[in-house]
Amino acid sequence: MVIMITAIFLFDAYLFALMPLEPGQEMGDKVAMTTLYVAGAILLPSVVLSQWTFGIEANFFHGLMTKPVKVKQMLQNCFYYYMVVSAVALLLTLPFLFLQAGIGIQVLISGFCLAVFINLFNLPTALFSSRLEIFQTSMFSMQGANLKINLYAIAFLFPLAGVCAIYHFFGETAWFITCVALAVISIAIHKWFIAKIAAIFEKNKYKRMEKFMS
Repeated sequence: MVIMITAIFLFDAYLFALMPLEPGQEMGDKVAMTTLYVAGAILLPSVVLSQWTFGIEANFFHGLMTKPVKVKQMLQNCFYYYMVVSAVALLLTLPFLFLQAGIGIQVLISGFCLAVFINLFNLPTALFSSRLEIFQTSMFSMQGANLKINLYAIAFLFPLAGVCAIYHFFGETAWFITCVALAVISIAIHKWFIAKIAAIFEKNKYKRMEKFMS
């Protein structure tokens, strides 16, 4: 699913970038749509994963919990892994810098920075996510879904809407500054934030384990 989402957004982004302007269409509108898909191609692959923190890991909890692997370290590993996924997605969008489509380095950096913030924002899903069956044949298998995880999994849309509003009303530069600031703050506080989540998780560790493995 991650690969499919990335492919769809990259295809649409390249399509908008390479298509000529339609009669009456302004260049700014075309650039805005291309920016949306480029940022989405960088942002969504890791966000799709962070919406289900510990969902996949829960398949291996029986083994993990018998080894000296702390929940805090597991969450940090998830956060760093999401950053790597976003960085790989960013590399796939580098050709836009040479297409003369109005996409500059600010857009790519903004997409990556926004992913860093949203992935940290999504980590509390570890407190109520359920096990995802990684061997299910259905791409859209909802095994393990529950109301809490489904609600929190879309909570990131609210800060995302705020960032989009900044782009719409104040322009790309203000959007870029906001995204970079959010990423810097997220990286600065991520260990403290993750430690808080891990502490809450540990309070009812075995109860949560039973829920994951049920």
